[in-house]
Amino acid sequence: MNAVTTQAAARPTKRLPNRRPNPPMRRVEPAVPEPLSAMDFAQRMQDIGLHWWALIDGLFEQLHTDKAKAAPVPEWALDWLKDQGRHDLTHEEMRSQGEALRDLLRLQEGRPTRTVFEVWGDHATRLSIGHECVADAIPTLDSFKASGKYPQAAIVRVSRLGGAWSSDPALLDTLVGTVRLAGSSVGLPNDDDGFFSIQDETGRQLLLTPDQVAGHPALDRMSAEDRASMDAWSAHLAERKALRAAAKDGQP
Repeated sequence: MNAVTTQAAARPTKRLPNRRPNPPMRRVEPAVPEPLSAMDFAQRMQDIGLHWWALIDGLFEQLHTDKAKAAPVPEWALDWLKDQGRHDLTHEEMRSQGEALRDLLRLQEGRPTRTVFEVWGDHATRLSIGHECVADAIPTLDSFKASGKYPQAAIVRVSRLGGAWSSDPALLDTLVGTVRLAGSSVGLPNDDDGFFSIQDETGRQLLLTPDQVAGHPALDRMSAEDRASMDAWSAHLAERKALRAAAKDGQP
Protein backbone atom coordinates (compact mmCIF):
# COMPACT_ATOMS: atom_id res chain seq x y z
CA MET A 1 0.00 0.00 0.00
CA ASN A 2 2.87 2.30 0.89
CA ALA A 3 4.64 1.45 -2.32
CA VAL A 4 1.63 2.36 -4.31
CA THR A 5 1.32 5.60 -2.43
CA THR A 6 4.98 6.42 -2.92
CA GLN A 7 4.80 5.71 -6.62
CA ALA A 8 1.77 7.88 -7.09
CA ALA A 9 3.39 10.74 -5.23
CA ALA A 10 6.46 10.55 -7.45
CA ARG A 11 4.49 11.40 -10.58
CA PRO A 12 5.08 14.96 -11.86
CA THR A 13 2.10 17.24 -11.49
CA LYS A 14 0.65 18.44 -14.79
CA ARG A 15 0.58 22.22 -15.08
CA LEU A 16 -0.03 24.84 -17.73
CA PRO A 17 3.15 26.06 -19.29
CA ASN A 18 4.64 29.01 -17.47
CA ARG A 19 4.51 31.46 -20.37
CA ARG A 20 6.11 34.84 -20.09
CA PRO A 21 3.45 37.54 -20.34
CA ASN A 22 3.63 39.62 -23.46
CA PRO A 23 4.42 43.27 -22.84
CA PRO A 24 1.49 45.59 -23.52
CA MET A 25 1.34 47.05 -27.04
CA ARG A 26 2.83 50.49 -27.11
CA ARG A 27 0.40 53.14 -28.23
CA VAL A 28 1.01 56.67 -29.25
CA GLU A 29 -0.06 58.92 -26.46
CA PRO A 30 -2.95 61.13 -27.63
CA ALA A 31 -2.23 64.81 -27.76
CA VAL A 32 -3.62 66.80 -24.89
CA PRO A 33 -6.80 68.40 -26.24
CA GLU A 34 -6.83 72.16 -26.44
CA PRO A 35 -9.30 73.90 -24.14
CA LEU A 36 -12.69 74.01 -25.83
CA SER A 37 -14.47 77.31 -25.94
CA ALA A 38 -18.20 77.94 -25.88
CA MET A 39 -17.93 78.68 -29.59
CA ASP A 40 -16.54 75.17 -30.20
CA PHE A 41 -19.52 73.62 -28.44
CA ALA A 42 -21.97 75.80 -30.37
CA GLN A 43 -20.42 74.75 -33.68
CA ARG A 44 -20.37 71.07 -32.71
CA MET A 45 -24.04 71.19 -31.70
CA GLN A 46 -24.97 72.68 -35.04
CA ASP A 47 -22.88 70.09 -36.90
CA ILE A 48 -24.72 67.26 -35.11
CA GLY A 49 -28.10 68.81 -35.82
CA LEU A 50 -27.22 69.28 -39.47
CA HIS A 51 -26.04 65.65 -39.68
CA TRP A 52 -29.37 64.25 -38.47
CA TRP A 53 -31.37 66.68 -40.57
CA ALA A 54 -29.38 65.64 -43.65
CA LEU A 55 -30.06 61.95 -42.99
CA ILE A 56 -33.82 62.55 -42.96
CA ASP A 57 -33.65 64.86 -45.97
CA GLY A 58 -31.59 62.28 -47.85
CA LEU A 59 -34.32 59.71 -47.22
CA PHE A 60 -36.93 62.03 -48.76
CA GLU A 61 -34.72 62.50 -51.81
CA GLN A 62 -34.57 58.73 -52.38
CA LEU A 63 -38.34 58.16 -52.36
CA HIS A 64 -38.63 58.18 -56.15
CA THR A 65 -35.67 55.91 -56.87
CA ASP A 66 -35.98 52.28 -57.94
CA LYS A 67 -34.51 51.13 -54.65
CA ALA A 68 -37.16 52.99 -52.65
CA LYS A 69 -39.94 51.71 -54.90
CA ALA A 70 -38.78 48.14 -54.35
CA ALA A 71 -38.86 48.57 -50.56
CA PRO A 72 -41.05 51.61 -49.82
CA VAL A 73 -41.03 53.32 -46.45
CA PRO A 74 -44.42 53.15 -44.68
CA GLU A 75 -46.47 56.30 -45.03
CA TRP A 76 -46.85 56.64 -41.25
CA ALA A 77 -43.07 56.72 -40.89
CA LEU A 78 -42.72 59.43 -43.55
CA ASP A 79 -45.38 61.51 -41.81
CA TRP A 80 -43.52 61.08 -38.55
CA LEU A 81 -40.23 62.21 -40.09
CA LYS A 82 -41.89 65.24 -41.67
CA ASP A 83 -43.04 66.22 -38.16
CA GLN A 84 -46.21 67.90 -39.43
CA GLY A 85 -44.26 69.82 -42.01
CA ARG A 86 -41.63 71.09 -39.59
CA HIS A 87 -38.69 69.24 -41.15
CA ASP A 88 -37.48 72.25 -43.16
CA LEU A 89 -38.64 74.78 -40.57
CA THR A 90 -36.54 73.22 -37.83
CA HIS A 91 -33.48 73.32 -40.06
CA GLU A 92 -33.93 77.02 -40.69
CA GLU A 93 -34.54 77.63 -36.99
CA MET A 94 -31.40 75.69 -36.07
CA ARG A 95 -29.36 77.75 -38.51
CA SER A 96 -30.67 81.12 -37.33
CA GLN A 97 -30.44 80.22 -33.64
CA GLY A 98 -26.89 78.97 -34.13
CA GLU A 99 -25.86 82.23 -35.79
CA ALA A 100 -27.48 84.24 -33.01
CA LEU A 101 -25.70 82.19 -30.34
CA ARG A 102 -22.31 82.62 -32.00
CA ASP A 103 -22.87 86.36 -32.29
CA LEU A 104 -23.74 86.57 -28.58
CA LEU A 105 -20.60 84.65 -27.69
CA ARG A 106 -18.50 86.98 -29.83
CA LEU A 107 -19.98 89.99 -28.07
CA GLN A 108 -19.17 88.44 -24.68
CA GLU A 109 -15.57 87.96 -25.83
CA GLY A 110 -15.36 91.58 -26.94
CA ARG A 111 -15.24 90.69 -30.62
CA PRO A 112 -17.48 92.10 -33.35
CA THR A 113 -20.38 89.99 -34.53
CA ARG A 114 -20.34 88.43 -37.99
CA THR A 115 -23.60 90.11 -38.85
CA VAL A 116 -25.06 93.55 -38.28
CA PHE A 117 -28.55 94.99 -38.58
CA GLU A 118 -29.59 97.78 -40.90
CA VAL A 119 -32.77 99.79 -41.34
CA TRP A 120 -34.03 100.05 -44.91
CA GLY A 121 -36.91 102.15 -46.21
CA ASP A 122 -37.27 100.08 -49.39
CA HIS A 123 -35.10 97.85 -51.56
CA ALA A 124 -32.94 100.81 -52.66
CA THR A 125 -32.94 103.07 -49.60
CA ARG A 126 -30.60 102.29 -46.72
CA LEU A 127 -31.52 104.45 -43.73
CA SER A 128 -29.25 103.28 -40.91
CA ILE A 129 -26.37 100.82 -40.55
CA GLY A 130 -24.06 99.18 -38.04
CA HIS A 131 -26.55 98.08 -35.36
CA GLU A 132 -25.14 95.16 -33.36
CA CYS A 133 -28.56 93.77 -32.41
CA VAL A 134 -32.25 94.16 -33.22
CA ALA A 135 -32.88 96.03 -29.97
CA ASP A 136 -30.34 98.63 -31.05
CA ALA A 137 -32.04 99.07 -34.43
CA ILE A 138 -35.65 99.26 -33.20
CA PRO A 139 -35.54 102.92 -31.98
CA THR A 140 -34.13 104.00 -35.33
CA LEU A 141 -36.78 102.00 -37.16
CA ASP A 142 -39.54 103.55 -35.05
CA SER A 143 -38.25 107.08 -35.70
CA PHE A 144 -38.25 106.62 -39.47
CA LYS A 145 -41.72 105.11 -39.41
CA ALA A 146 -43.02 107.93 -37.20
CA SER A 147 -41.73 110.48 -39.70
CA GLY A 148 -44.32 109.21 -42.17
CA LYS A 149 -41.78 109.16 -44.99
CA TYR A 150 -40.89 105.46 -44.70
CA PRO A 151 -43.96 103.59 -43.43
CA GLN A 152 -42.65 100.32 -44.92
CA ALA A 153 -39.23 100.56 -43.24
CA ALA A 154 -37.82 97.27 -41.93
CA ILE A 155 -34.80 95.82 -40.17
CA VAL A 156 -32.50 93.73 -42.34
CA ARG A 157 -29.73 91.39 -41.15
CA VAL A 158 -26.53 91.75 -43.20
CA SER A 159 -23.29 89.76 -43.11
CA ARG A 160 -20.09 91.69 -42.39
CA LEU A 161 -18.17 89.20 -44.52
CA GLY A 162 -20.26 89.49 -47.64
CA GLY A 163 -22.47 86.87 -49.22
CA ALA A 164 -25.49 89.17 -49.50
CA TRP A 165 -25.46 90.60 -53.01
CA SER A 166 -27.74 92.28 -55.48
CA SER A 167 -27.69 93.22 -59.16
CA ASP A 168 -29.70 96.42 -58.74
CA PRO A 169 -27.58 99.39 -59.94
CA ALA A 170 -29.73 101.75 -57.83
CA LEU A 171 -27.99 100.34 -54.75
CA LEU A 172 -24.71 102.00 -55.82
CA ASP A 173 -26.05 105.09 -54.06
CA THR A 174 -26.34 103.17 -50.79
CA LEU A 175 -22.75 101.89 -50.57
CA VAL A 176 -21.09 102.89 -47.31
CA GLY A 177 -17.49 103.94 -46.70
CA THR A 178 -14.56 102.56 -48.64
CA VAL A 179 -15.56 100.62 -51.76
CA ARG A 180 -13.45 97.78 -53.12
CA LEU A 181 -13.38 95.51 -56.14
CA ALA A 182 -14.28 92.07 -54.77
CA GLY A 183 -14.07 90.23 -58.10
CA SER A 184 -14.33 90.35 -61.88
CA SER A 185 -15.91 88.10 -64.48
CA VAL A 186 -15.06 88.29 -68.16
CA GLY A 187 -18.33 86.61 -69.08
CA LEU A 188 -18.98 84.09 -71.81
CA PRO A 189 -17.90 85.12 -75.35
CA ASN A 190 -21.43 85.28 -76.75
CA ASP A 191 -23.65 85.71 -73.71
CA ASP A 192 -22.71 88.73 -71.59
CA ASP A 193 -20.26 91.58 -71.19
CA GLY A 194 -18.79 90.54 -67.86
CA PHE A 195 -19.50 91.69 -64.34
CA PHE A 196 -17.82 93.50 -61.47
CA SER A 197 -18.45 92.62 -57.84
CA ILE A 198 -18.40 95.85 -55.82
CA GLN A 199 -18.32 95.64 -52.00
CA ASP A 200 -18.59 98.29 -49.29
CA GLU A 201 -17.48 98.29 -45.64
CA THR A 202 -20.65 96.57 -44.42
CA GLY A 203 -20.02 93.52 -46.62
CA ARG A 204 -22.84 94.16 -49.08
CA GLN A 205 -21.93 93.26 -52.66
CA LEU A 206 -23.32 94.43 -55.98
CA LEU A 207 -22.85 92.35 -59.11
CA LEU A 208 -23.03 94.81 -62.00
CA THR A 209 -21.90 95.20 -65.61
CA PRO A 210 -19.19 97.71 -66.56
CA ASP A 211 -21.80 99.96 -68.16
CA GLN A 212 -23.84 100.01 -64.94
CA VAL A 213 -20.95 101.13 -62.76
CA ALA A 214 -19.15 103.41 -65.23
CA GLY A 215 -18.81 106.99 -63.96
CA HIS A 216 -20.57 106.42 -60.64
CA PRO A 217 -19.23 108.56 -57.76
CA ALA A 218 -18.94 105.50 -55.48
CA LEU A 219 -15.93 104.38 -57.52
CA ASP A 220 -14.03 107.44 -56.30
CA ARG A 221 -13.86 105.77 -52.86
CA MET A 222 -11.88 102.84 -54.28
CA SER A 223 -8.17 102.35 -53.76
CA ALA A 224 -5.91 103.30 -56.67
CA GLU A 225 -5.00 99.63 -57.16
CA ASP A 226 -8.62 98.48 -57.36
CA ARG A 227 -9.54 101.33 -59.67
CA ALA A 228 -6.61 100.56 -62.01
CA SER A 229 -7.62 96.89 -62.11
CA MET A 230 -11.22 97.82 -62.82
CA ASP A 231 -10.23 100.23 -65.62
CA ALA A 232 -8.03 97.54 -67.20
CA TRP A 233 -10.84 95.00 -67.09
CA SER A 234 -13.30 97.54 -68.48
CA ALA A 235 -11.01 98.22 -71.45
CA HIS A 236 -10.55 94.50 -72.03
CA LEU A 237 -14.28 93.80 -71.88
CA ALA A 238 -15.05 96.75 -74.18
CA GLU A 239 -12.59 95.35 -76.72
CA ARG A 240 -14.24 91.91 -76.55
CA LYS A 241 -17.63 93.50 -76.98
CA ALA A 242 -16.45 95.45 -80.05
CA LEU A 243 -14.97 92.31 -81.61
CA ARG A 244 -18.22 90.41 -81.11
CA ALA A 245 -20.19 93.26 -82.66
CA ALA A 246 -17.83 93.40 -85.66
CA ALA A 247 -18.05 89.65 -86.13
CA LYS A 248 -21.83 89.83 -86.01
CA ASP A 249 -21.95 92.63 -88.59
CA GLY A 250 -19.70 90.66 -90.92
CA GLN A 251 -21.98 87.68 -91.02
CA PRO A 252 -23.73 87.14 -94.40
